[in-house]
Amino acid sequence: MNASPEHAELMAALSAPRLADPTPAEFWQTALAAFSLGILAMILLVALLALVSRRRDAPFAASLARLDAARALQPERRLLVQAQVLRELSAKRPRPALAALAREIGAALYAPAPTLDPDATDAAIRAALRRG
Repeated sequence: MNASPEHAELMAALSAPRLADPTPAEFWQTALAAFSLGILAMILLVALLALVSRRRDAPFAASLARLDAARALQPERRLLVQAQVLRELSAKRPRPALAALAREIGAALYAPAPTLDPDATDAAIRAALRRG
């Protein structure tokens, strides 16, 4: 691009562009907008950090806690709680081992004298959950 000497002189003679000084109202509007965006960014950051750093309980912690609480019950009642826990666990994540235990407990619930050992059944439920 060949610039003529006149063009170069004209460009050199131009002063630097200037922006108008903001009025006090414009200044406060800009400051408030920047502050609001900063607060919004902090809220989003805190929400993201809370989501990422929250403590995750074991997926079946509530069901296992119910099994622990049922230890104080009579064997028949404890068997019923185990059946309810198995139904909840099977609904959350179906597993063949849990289905087999549920059938076994279901048969024992209708037997005149249940022969299942509640401690062994608890251990079998926990083992089936660990195996995945």
